[in-house]
Amino acid sequence: MEKVNMSVSDLIRKPSVEKKWLENYPIKEVDKEKPNTSLYEYMYLNNSKYMSDYAFSFFGNRITYEEFLENIDKIARKFMEVGVHEGDVIPLIMANIPESAYCFYALNKIGAVACMIDPRLNEYGLARDLNLSNSEILVSIKNACKTLKNIKNETNIKDIIMLSAVNSAKNPLIRGLMNLQDAKKGNGIPKNWINWRHFISNSSNKLDAIRGHYYENRPAAIVFTGGTTGVHKGVVLSDTAINTTVFEHHYLINNVKRGEKFLDILPPFIAYGLTSLHLSLCFGLETILDPVSNPKNFVSQIVQYHPSIVFGGPIHWETLINNSRLRKEKLSFLKFPVSGGEKLPTETANKINRVLKETNCNTQIFDGYGASECCGVFSLKFASKNSDGTVGFPLKFNDMCILDSDTGLEKDYNQMGDICIYGPSIMNGYYKNQEETDKVIITDAYGRKWLKTGDLGMINETGELVITGRSKRIFVCGVNKVYPPEMEALIMQLPEVHKCVVTGVDDAELRTVPKVHIILEKQTVVDNNLLVQRINQLVTQKLGREVVPKYYSFDEEFLYTGSGKIDYVSMTIDDNNKLSGKVKSLKREVSN
Repeated sequence: MEKVNMSVSDLIRKPSVEKKWLENYPIKEVDKEKPNTSLYEYMYLNNSKYMSDYAFSFFGNRITYEEFLENIDKIARKFMEVGVHEGDVIPLIMANIPESAYCFYALNKIGAVACMIDPRLNEYGLARDLNLSNSEILVSIKNACKTLKNIKNETNIKDIIMLSAVNSAKNPLIRGLMNLQDAKKGNGIPKNWINWRHFISNSSNKLDAIRGHYYENRPAAIVFTGGTTGVHKGVVLSDTAINTTVFEHHYLINNVKRGEKFLDILPPFIAYGLTSLHLSLCFGLETILDPVSNPKNFVSQIVQYHPSIVFGGPIHWETLINNSRLRKEKLSFLKFPVSGGEKLPTETANKINRVLKETNCNTQIFDGYGASECCGVFSLKFASKNSDGTVGFPLKFNDMCILDSDTGLEKDYNQMGDICIYGPSIMNGYYKNQEETDKVIITDAYGRKWLKTGDLGMINETGELVITGRSKRIFVCGVNKVYPPEMEALIMQLPEVHKCVVTGVDDAELRTVPKVHIILEKQTVVDNNLLVQRINQLVTQKLGREVVPKYYSFDEEFLYTGSGKIDYVSMTIDDNNKLSGKVKSLKREVSN
């Protein structure tokens, strides 16, 4: 594990010591102690006196907290009956549906770990994640049924519990149409698999759903992310981490009252989605569950449901700009609009804020910074309280510093370097991957473990974080994150390819799309168009068709920095200039 040579003299007048951002919190807030309990207990304690309040709204079905807790107990007993023990890792291949929450909290109650898996994964990705969990049992929605059929024998899975994504819909017509659609797509349940309704109908009332033993940093969930090296990793988040992140939001959204609505459009298999669901339930809100998050429906959902809180990405909030439907609408009910996932450009944020003001919304958009490794959120820009170009202040239990990449010493204010963060919301580590964990967890002279985010930035004189670069090079294509190193490693498997660089270029429809730069092996004779087709097939098979590159460039050499490293930033800038017509390309380009 990497060590950082911080001494007392090094830290004098350094941001991580002065913590100027804490001046923005009342002393009574800073002194509050974080929750010291499991996710289930924290959620239960916040709702045990309000059983008749609504926990969920899902396709016309409103579910009370009493019904929610009863279902958790029922499913916890069933998990125990089928042999799930404290500490076991159980895959949940789920979307935003009530059953996802039932299973998640049931596993947490008995001390098991929920391994949250994306149901949209292709065969390669699904087999990879299931084998990492090494479980013999899983729960999945039917959307993944066809893929599971093809890869089940490549895993240790013995029992598959399968349910419809609209199992809890009130209207039987909706359930019937979904079952018909599943059948057409090849997602019918095999006879030897377990139907969800049969699974829960035989639950024993005699078996007590015991509570697992809680301890600080007990693993609660695994969420998956790509990495800067292209290695697919499972992020282990603890009860402590997720609870603390939710607890830190109390001061920020103290004007939201119990029983108000939370529009949940972020899937539970991403850290930010899981944290926001727990936040809504711990605040006693009525969570509007949307199993299919389509940015095109975002404005209509806000208008229909009147939520007080919405967590979305820039691709969602940008739909408010120039939206004709909002001309006659009033959004005064919207109290906490949050944009996360990637930095919201200042000009875009200003446009969104103008729309919010015109529609009588009494707040501005909250922008933030985070990663899966810190439960999805580390800092928040307190709307108008922060400077433009920043991502705000850390949540109150968090600390941050900027390190010099060469010396490992902390830098002063307004000096750029590697962003490192510290606090109870930091992950335990990468599941079964100590090597990758050691690359990002660094320990200072006082034994504190910091997360090296892989991003570049600085801290200004008021304690605000400024992002100046993303060394991770991650970008979002539509709603899908693209990890260039992962795609590069895949393409480099082809014998004709000598070197490969993937950049993200602007796109009117998907915001950013992959562009592949290729240097061929010397003396290689190849039809570029045929090679492009092969790469597209490979990317589709391994990473998914949603991130297939749109542009290709066959180069003789790449751009390099003065230190001899590939200059990804300059290459990306050049790509966007060429596409906008500012620079005439002299390279052989292929557009997909």
